[in-house]
Amino acid sequence: MKPSHSLIRPLVHTLHAYVPGEQPRSEKVIKLNTNENPYPGSPKVKAAIGRVVQQGLQKYPDPLATAFRMQAGEVDAIAFTSTPQVERLFTAAPAETVTAALAETLVAAVGPVVADALHRHGVDARLMPEESFFLKPLTTVLEEALGARA
Repeated sequence: MKPSHSLIRPLVHTLHAYVPGEQPRSEKVIKLNTNENPYPGSPKVKAAIGRVVQQGLQKYPDPLATAFRMQAGEVDAIAFTSTPQVERLFTAAPAETVTAALAETLVAAVGPVVADALHRHGVDARLMPEESFFLKPLTTVLEEALGARA
């Protein structure tokens, strides 16, 4: 295997680090960079942003196509280990698609907080450790449930 420094193009070694410009320390001075404005956005811009937010911010789609694969029956179980993970799945695909896919899949939650997040989206976690809300107990109940299917 080549040493890592030999994998870097020579041009990269000649580049200099970014040096920020003057940073005023006075509360009375507002320093603006090229694309900044000291005035609030126009009401039309605020209204347009509000419409986009109401529709749902456009996020990168799920690269693994999880919701589709669940609907296609390719996923036996899905384990949620955090509330942000639940929210991410519901922003990656339309809520109806995710909810329908989860209805066909064994849904597990690491604990009651994550189960509540799922419930807010209309999904019931059918599997959850009884006492310890950590990854090991979650994988143990998943193994038991999936092993019982085999």
